[in-house]
Order: sequence, then structure tokens, then C-alpha cells
Amino acid sequence: MIVPVNTRPVNSGEIPLSTRQAKRYSKILKQTISDDAEQSKEAIDFVQRWRARYAPATRQCFQTLLECCKGVDGAIITYRLKRVSSIVQKIQRPNHNHLLNTLDDIGGCRVITKSIKDLRLIQKRIEDKIAGTSSEITKTKDYIDSPKSSGYRSCHLLTKQGSCERKYRVEIQLRTQLQHYWATALEIIDEIEGREIKTTNTDVLLGDTDTRTRLYYNQLTSSLIASIEESPTVPGTPKNIDDLVSEIETLPLSSEIISRLSRVYDDVLRLDEKHCAPEDACVFILQFLKDEQNLIVHSYANNQMDESLSEYSRLEDEVFENNKNGLIAPNQNIVLVHVNDPEQLKVAYPNYSANIKEYLKLITQNCPALDN
Repeated sequence: MIVPVNTRPVNSGEIPLSTRQAKRYSKILKQTISDDAEQSKEAIDFVQRWRARYAPATRQCFQTLLECCKGVDGAIITYRLKRVSSIVQKIQRPNHNHLLNTLDDIGGCRVITKSIKDLRLIQKRIEDKIAGTSSEITKTKDYIDSPKSSGYRSCHLLTKQGSCERKYRVEIQLRTQLQHYWATALEIIDEIEGREIKTTNTDVLLGDTDTRTRLYYNQLTSSLIASIEESPTVPGTPKNIDDLVSEIETLPLSSEIISRLSRVYDDVLRLDEKHCAPEDACVFILQFLKDEQNLIVHSYANNQMDESLSEYSRLEDEVFENNKNGLIAPNQNIVLVHVNDPEQLKVAYPNYSANIKEYLKLITQNCPALDN
């Protein structure tokens, strides 16, 4: 969806922002199409200013994660502010009551690890680190020990970051590489099919036979990965890995999905040789222009962290300033990533082709009947 926006530079300190205003503008945005264009612009402008307030707290969280991940081989840390278009879409999501002032993920950081053992080590470090600061963990949503009915598996730490005077919600997602491959592949399948199974209420999904089958495929493949990781499987699916493989292989939709992903693999943006970074680079800003299938990579050494964070903020501002038509373009995404090896960028970026490749390899190696 593209929504109108006032593209003037945003200064979060211009006008005091209140929860009452956030509720009011959320109701305006929930109408999706407003007869009052000026009111819609006003609402989007408010979202921009509300979102901007989360930047310092999210940077603080990112720097905490850098410390907590030291010495953990292959740990990948990403930092982003939720795009304005994504915030609006979440508020407008059917069968949900999301309000701007209740969103937990406007500021977000993610850690991707090689194993659940590493994930739990980092989780413990985060808990210990935050315990000694003015920040706090308000809730832990462990979808690894208790997978969601959609098949989604990761661990979310809902935190409040900042000073004693003012704190902001920042969500920390902890997931393994296998969980990341699964989540990325299913986002791409959603995009191919023009659905939003990932974000749709499960009860709604069960009303449609085709969607119900797709949901079952998601659950089965998630449980397969859970079995490989020796973790609890998704409720309603077989617990034995042989039974899971049999279910996946005999489900007609499985071969269709594998075939579709194989066909789009060549169309997904890849990081080619010209994007190779200097040897000492470990901080990257990935600027993805989806409509142009163009990925711009900015590289920084570890001692350039402040510079990279400043550049991230500047690029975020440009997303709005460079839009000549005064529209929010949902197909631009900017992510800041910390990795120990530039090769890890193949895992870190959401729609990166390596994730599809690894997902296809994972499923076909365990379900050989699908390897055509």
C-alpha cells in the first residue's frame, strides 16, 4: 500500500507527542481510505515523528547486543526502525486492534545464531546485562519452546530502553539460522501468492481450504526444523521426524511450493562480487530498493560504529525527502547489520537469495521425494 505523506524533515521535538494523539491518529489510519486527504497526511506525519523517538533507544539496544554477542561464532546482529508503511499496515491489519502507542516493534534488533545453544547463551547475557541498567525486559515470548500455531519459531524479548526519565519499547528477536531460513522463505511464498499468512489470525485462515493446506505445510516444515534442532514441534503435527517427512512428501502442495521457490530463486536479488567489502569491515548498511532490484551496501570498520549509525539515520531521512510524489514507498528497506564475516550478509538480509537456497536444500535433503 502507498499512503500520502508530508515529506518535510521530521523533528521529533517540534510538537509534544501524547498517547491520546497516538490513539486518535491510529483510528484515522484504520479507516484505510480517508475522505480527508489533509487528515491522512497529518496522521502519517505524526507516525513519522512518533517513530523517530525510538531511534536513540534502538541504537542503545543494538550496542548492548554487540557486547552480549562477543565471542559467539557466527552471531549476526541487525538493527532497524520499522518502516512507516509497515507501521501503517500493521495498524490497518484486519481482526487486530493494533494502535500506534501499543506497538512493541517500532524499534527492533535481531540476533541470528548458528544454534539454539548459542541463542540461549546470548539470551542469558542480555538478561544479565539489562538487569544492571535502567532498561528492563518487560516480557519474554518464547516461540521456540512454545511454537506459534502458524509454525513461527523464535524468542522475542520485549524491552524498554532508555533513561529512568523516559523509556521506549524495543523488540529483540533471537532466532537460529534454520528458523531464519524458514521465516524468510515463507515471506517470499506469501509475496508470490499475494497473501499474508504470516500475519493473519489463524482462526481466519482455517476458513479457507487452500489456505488451511498452506498453513499445514508451514507447520510441518517448521516442525521438521524443530526436530532437527531437538526442540518442541508445532502442536497438531507429528512429533517423529520420519512421520513429518512422510507428511511433507505426500502433501501435494509441498512439491508445488518447492517448484515455485526454485523458479523465483534466479529472480531474487543476489549480492555479487562488486559488493565485496574490505577485509576489516564488520558493520554494513544494506539499502534495498525492491522495485529496482537494487541493493546498495555501505561498509564500515568496527571503530566506525558511530559513523555507521549516523549514516543510517541520514539514509532514513532520505527515504522521505527523495520521494518526489510525496508518497511513502513501502519497497525501500534499510537495515544496519553487524557480522564477523562479510559472507554472513547472505544470511542477514531478509530477501537474500542465499536464504531461499538454504531453505530449499534443507527441505529437499530431508524430504528426498521433493528433490526433482
